[in-house]
Amino acid sequence: MLFRSKVKGTNLHPCCIGPVMICLTKEETTYLSFIQCLLREIPGLSEHFHATGTDGERALINALAAGFQRAAPLLCYIHSERNVRAKGIKLGLSSTLVKHICQDL
Repeated sequence: MLFRSKVKGTNLHPCCIGPVMICLTKEETTYLSFIQCLLREIPGLSEHFHATGTDGERALINALAAGFQRAAPLLCYIHSERNVRAKGIKLGLSSTLVKHICQDL
């Protein structure tokens, strides 16, 4: 079966680079076991990671931090922009100003 996902609220497909894991349990140990498999398969892989991006899920952040200790944890662009837009609305900023802030980011 071909799976074609979309970013929620858009007509865009998510960016997926490299191996992909579908995790139903969202447990840190499950994520970490996948990362450890990657590290066993590709020795030295962790030396080349400068940053990791997530949707803010704590278990995934913790597993990535354990597996890729030199990588900076980042929130993915889509989630960062969504958070900035929501905060702008909450603060009563104009949509034009929020748009400019997002463009600057």
